[in-house]
Amino acid sequence: MRSKKMDDFGLSYNPHTGLIHWNPSELKGAAWNGKFAGKEAFTSISDGYRQSNIRGKKYYGHRMAWFLHFGEWPESGMQIDHINGDRADNRIKNLRLATISQNGANRKSGRGASKYLGVSKHHSGKWVAEIQKDGKQKYIGLFEREIDAATAYRIEARKTHGEFAASQ
Repeated sequence: MRSKKMDDFGLSYNPHTGLIHWNPSELKGAAWNGKFAGKEAFTSISDGYRQSNIRGKKYYGHRMAWFLHFGEWPESGMQIDHINGDRADNRIKNLRLATISQNGANRKSGRGASKYLGVSKHHSGKWVAEIQKDGKQKYIGLFEREIDAATAYRIEARKTHGEFAASQ
């Protein structure tokens, strides 16, 4: 879907650094040209993503990087996944198209009782490993040690999510 042309944004993208800057040549005559030309157009926000407001519309840096590099927005239903899990790292080699399920598989551990993804404390005092795919929870096992539950999760994650399995 190509609703806007690349030059409509007045931006330049460096695929090696992942940074997006205001393009000075596109801003000639703008009142704020001297202040912003050549500066970073996307800044980090509280959830870790880079974001910018362009002509009154909010854009995320990873989506804009994809657009500026490939010349089109992702197809409907597709997301852009940060391979290394760093939401601010918009280098093109760190971005890939993913379904919602694939993108969810490559997430960091939440704020549960364990520092490992897919592992939580069971009411028995042991550690339980579970994995989710397509909205369905799958029980992996109950373990004495937290690290054993994490290892079991990693093995199952590779089988279940393949290359989209989060590295811990």
